[in-house]
Amino acid sequence: MFDKLIANIKNGFRVANATRKLVFSDKELFAYPIIAALISIVIAALVLGLIVAGYLAGTLARLTNAELALIVIVALVVLYFLAFYVTSFFTVAMLLAFREHAKGKRLSMGDALRRTVPYSKLILEWSAFYTTVITIINIIEGAIRAMLSRYGVVGNVISGLMTGGINLALAAAVAFSLPVIIDEKKGPVATIKSSISFIMRNFGDTFGGLLFAEIFQIVLMLVGLGLIVLGILPFFVGSGSAPVGGIVALSVILIALGAIVIIAGVLLRYVLFNCFKLIVYDYKTRGTLPKGFNAKLIESGVKRKNSQKGGKFGISAFGIGTGQGEL
Repeated sequence: MFDKLIANIKNGFRVANATRKLVFSDKELFAYPIIAALISIVIAALVLGLIVAGYLAGTLARLTNAELALIVIVALVVLYFLAFYVTSFFTVAMLLAFREHAKGKRLSMGDALRRTVPYSKLILEWSAFYTTVITIINIIEGAIRAMLSRYGVVGNVISGLMTGGINLALAAAVAFSLPVIIDEKKGPVATIKSSISFIMRNFGDTFGGLLFAEIFQIVLMLVGLGLIVLGILPFFVGSGSAPVGGIVALSVILIALGAIVIIAGVLLRYVLFNCFKLIVYDYKTRGTLPKGFNAKLIESGVKRKNSQKGGKFGISAFGIGTGQGEL
């Protein structure tokens, strides 16, 4: 049993590495989340800027603390909704471009965005639904923390486990939501049902391939943090005098490089994770695999089996198997 688990994880890593090579062969894919992040930053600056401007102008200054807090909360919810919509829109465009790239074709960013426009309404509905769910979950989490905080460390640990479990369950439930929206063009409730159904039917006993993207981010994040620590170290060690100009310049460079590496890790994980899931989804629902994937690699990493009901795929390397109701 343990040997099979290790073998599945290794196979998942091999297929995920092949996915990495495929993604890296079209570097324009990384432009989608970058543009989405920049737009989200602009939106955040505008929303928060309006709040600050209103306060400085005296409009918000006359409100009670409770009223001001309510306005800030509403603004943050709106900000989250807008950022989530922008991110989802560009992610759908990225997935459409990657699907064509996996076939050996080229879809420019302009064409991908134009193909995404018909999905605008569905993405808007999904964003509103997800934002509502997240808001409710945050309220529940706050209530749980407040209720258990009186029990000290034990209460904090229990509340952390409970809230972590809630967030993990939500992340699993919506994992394949965007591929479902692309192919099935369903509303938010039907989308999350289809996403959950897909996972419940196909989730197996390992996370092999999916861990690959996470490991990339973790490694790059550790490297980035190491560079940042090296950058700030001269300010806390030494004879007590301030670092000289050359040391300061080197520290700034190290801190900047560390930040870039961390951002690169987050970006890489995001693109790999989403493209990897699309490969899983397409193989399971369409029986298709990216053009150029080594047949032996796919046969060892992705096994197609017939279940008792027939026609079902088992994708153990991706952490997806034939068992019903496994999660």
